[in-house]
Amino acid sequence: MAAPGASFSVSIRTVLVAWMLAAALAPAVLIGAIGVYSINKSVRSEAQSRVNQDLEIVMTSYRDQLARLAYSLEIASSRIRQAADSPAEILATLRRELDLTVLNLCDADGRPMAGSHPDTVQRIPLGHDPLLRKALEGRSAWGTVLLDPDRLLMEGGPALQNAVPIYNGDKSEEPVSRGALLWWIACPIVETNGRVKALLYGGRLLNFNYELVDKLRNAVFSEMDYKGKPRGTVTIFKNEVRVATNVLARDGARAIGTKVSEAVRPIVLEQGMNYTGEALVVDAWYLSAYSPLRDPSGKTIGMIYVGLLREPYDDMRDGFIARFLVPVGVVGLLAVWAALYVVNRITRPVLALNRSASQLASGDWDHPLTVPHTYRELENLAGAYADMRTAIQKRDHELRARYEELSLTNEKLALSNRNYMQTLGFVTHELKAPLAAIQMLITTMVDGYLGKVSPQVSDFFVRIQRNCEELQDMVRDYLDLSRLERGEL
Repeated sequence: MAAPGASFSVSIRTVLVAWMLAAALAPAVLIGAIGVYSINKSVRSEAQSRVNQDLEIVMTSYRDQLARLAYSLEIASSRIRQAADSPAEILATLRRELDLTVLNLCDADGRPMAGSHPDTVQRIPLGHDPLLRKALEGRSAWGTVLLDPDRLLMEGGPALQNAVPIYNGDKSEEPVSRGALLWWIACPIVETNGRVKALLYGGRLLNFNYELVDKLRNAVFSEMDYKGKPRGTVTIFKNEVRVATNVLARDGARAIGTKVSEAVRPIVLEQGMNYTGEALVVDAWYLSAYSPLRDPSGKTIGMIYVGLLREPYDDMRDGFIARFLVPVGVVGLLAVWAALYVVNRITRPVLALNRSASQLASGDWDHPLTVPHTYRELENLAGAYADMRTAIQKRDHELRARYEELSLTNEKLALSNRNYMQTLGFVTHELKAPLAAIQMLITTMVDGYLGKVSPQVSDFFVRIQRNCEELQDMVRDYLDLSRLERGEL
């Protein structure tokens, strides 16, 4: 742990490894991310484009089948002209042959002539039916129409009215839809003078028309299943309610009566625009496309939906990504290996120099300096360091030799000084006793114990006595100096 106030530091190897790994991995990661994004976007775009094309194919097939049915009825209308006396039998025959839910005949004023009209119906509302109005002009017309319960009762009686309600699950509850979508066709019966005398009209019910949605699906998707799930689905909506579909619910039944999501409904039904996107259908994700279904007057009355299972494209995308990431990963690993190799070639000599410097600082001069083969600059640095190490070692040996010489000289000087002090102490100690005796004799003579002396002589003796005292003071000083050098004072 660093001491308080110490600056945080990291090794050059750590920094180089971090930067080299970043430099090696960043391009690989960036390329991988861009590649994965591009693959995912391309596959998803391709899948959505496929869904849009499938929707166009389904819509074309839908219109073609309706047109073929209309042409068949138009051709068969000549049989009505030939059997004017017994149209009911011809109508029944045509209805079975063309697989029509409703086939009726009325005059130019809308009065029923034959068909499945109830007896209570007096007149068909020609003015409210754009196809019948067009047929009155002498031309056949067809399209998809939405008939309410009253019109269904008028055209097919209670049997037709009770056959079309759509329930969402429990039939004991109110149905989610009572109306019906039909392929509706009207053909004029024209007299020889060109006047329209009657209208042959009818259609095929789209509610519960599983044969139609299955046929539309088969026209688009060659393979039915993928890992046990439908590869593609087709649904016909009356407004927002499914009335014919090959989407299966969890119980295995067709998901009739369920409604479209709130994200789709305003765009398709209210704005009349196509919608594309993803949708969770039962337990699998589908790429979806919706197209509005319009009646002959241009009013949106429903939708046609095409769903393409997303899982095959996810698997294909994952395969592409795996095949793309394997070489990217190999290149990334090679880049990491190259980065670590370069870092080792740079840091191993530096670490060797660092260890040698530490041993040099601790006084280990005999440890050899071994620098691995590396780049020219580091080899030059190692050579300069070896030269510096040799020069320092030589200078250290010279300093040690001089130190030994100075130590020997100091020992000699100390010995000489000790001898001098001993001699000085001995000499001063030996001088002390004679000086004391001389001083005592002079004092005896000055004091007159040996006889009276003249003043002149006494003056000389006093001077001698004073000089002796000075000599004694000097002797004491030298004795103190000697004791001080020996550590006795």
